[in-house]
This record gives sequence, structure tokens and C-alpha cells, in this order.
Amino acid sequence: MVYETLGEGTPVLLLPAFSPVSSRGEMRGIAERLSPQFKIVTLDWPGFWQSERPAVDYRRALYQQFLQDFVREILESPTALIAAGHAAGYVMQLAQKLPQAVSKIVLVAPTWRGPLPTMGAKSQVSGMVR
Repeated sequence: MVYETLGEGTPVLLLPAFSPVSSRGEMRGIAERLSPQFKIVTLDWPGFWQSERPAVDYRRALYQQFLQDFVREILESPTALIAAGHAAGYVMQLAQKLPQAVSKIVLVAPTWRGPLPTMGAKSQVSGMVR
């Protein structure tokens, strides 16, 4: 599993959206702004970007278990969680299952620019859809 740590202090886990165009890199700006005050952890979900792609059943249960294990084994609890897009559902499930491991939750829109510009759509098209 590929993840990065920046800064020191209270842990904050930044979770990118589930998308072929999303990676831990989309969280870099927030990570850099928060790192003077917090220990920031960003990751690539299993099967996405630089994380390995083992031959497993990539379903919701896999990602739920992965997030639980990651928070338990890699981070100190309680951890603030910032989740983009569809990662929000996994964070809410984690908070329900392991409430002692979660200090705060922030849910944000998928990708900072929106998926169409990220995929190269012209601004007229993405503006019209928005």
C-alpha cells in the first residue's frame, strides 16, 4: 500500500475520491497547508494509482476492511478524516464501526476541480454540466 506522511502532531488522514483520475496527489495542497500543525497521511486506495493491484475481489467490503485496518495499524487514534467524493461513505461506515478511532470528519466534493476538467473536457462542456 502506498501512502505518504507529512508533518507531526495529531493525525489527519486525507482520502482521495474513488476515480481513475484521483490519487493521493489531489490532496497535496491540503496536506501541505495542514502539515505545520498536524501529522498528515495521504494514501492511494488499493488497486488505484501507485498501490499494487493484487488479484482480489475489489468490492466495498475490501475497502471497508482496508480502511479499518489502516487506521488501527498505521495511525494513532483518534484520527481526523477528510474524505473526497465516494470515500465519504467509507469514512461514515468507519466512524460507525470504530467511533473511538475517529476524532473529526470532513466530507468534500470529489476532486477540487471536478471530474470533467480533470479528464480534459473543455470548460464549456464542464460548465454546462455543472
